[in-house]
Amino acid sequence: MKNEDIILSVAREVRAKCVKFALSDKARNYDFHTRSDLECMCAVASHALVMALKKKGCHGHIVCGDFNGNDHCWVDIYGHVVDITASQFGFPDIVIVTKERAS
Repeated sequence: MKNEDIILSVAREVRAKCVKFALSDKARNYDFHTRSDLECMCAVASHALVMALKKKGCHGHIVCGDFNGNDHCWVDIYGHVVDITASQFGFPDIVIVTKERAS
């Protein structure tokens, strides 16, 4: 993957900040408050990841779709899925998956 080390580093940093926010009093009025697995935070976390990656010169975009019958958001970057809220579905904290693309 292009810039893989940067992407993984930024993903870890953004996820840690999202968990810290979700567990803070500032998140009290959000559905994800107290959720260390970041359930209900996928759109917010994906946006934060795209913005942080952009600052490092990596360009991705948010994808909103269905994951096992659930509405979900993740980041598509260079043909890969980067999901920093996969833990809400019982996966590791950060999931990077190669995605097949139609030509």
